[in-house]
Amino acid sequence: MISSTSSSSFEFIRTLRVAGYGLLFLGTSQHLWFNFMSKVLPKRDVLTTFKKVFTGQAVYGPANATLFSPIMQLYKGILCFFPPQGYREAVSGQFFIISHLYKPVEATPEPSSSSGERGDEIVARLKRDLLPTLRNGLLYWPACDFATYKFVLVHPQPLVNIICSYVWTIYLTYMASLKKASTD
Repeated sequence: MISSTSSSSFEFIRTLRVAGYGLLFLGTSQHLWFNFMSKVLPKRDVLTTFKKVFTGQAVYGPANATLFSPIMQLYKGILCFFPPQGYREAVSGQFFIISHLYKPVEATPEPSSSSGERGDEIVARLKRDLLPTLRNGLLYWPACDFATYKFVLVHPQPLVNIICSYVWTIYLTYMASLKKASTD
């Protein structure tokens, strides 16, 4: 069991942003992508499956990775209109008093790193962790995509991909929780 203690508290709005990304963008785009691929390349033989995997790795993956940050910033802009103590009311669908619309919301800047690392520590962590993480991603995602395209019907393919994403997120969380890299 991997466990760690965190000095930071749960950030509801950040969780809401990521959930919104998954629900509104990722789920929809995966549904459209898997249906598109099944129409363009309808066969499920090995060669066609490799074509689907390559196309996903070359087109969908980079597009998704490129759009993640701007969409998060867009959600950040939308969610900054919620007053600081109004999270529960916002989620339950209740409306805020009109006066909240006229009060300026003070945005608190997010730190450049959630672990509080300095620039040289971030560079040392990247030097230590980036290549192994990329290598593991290049092994993991094509295998997940191959199994998804080859053995899963089109309708549940986004669900299987989300499960693969969940496992990948656990790995990324583990990599992020490693001790700080030495800056020597």
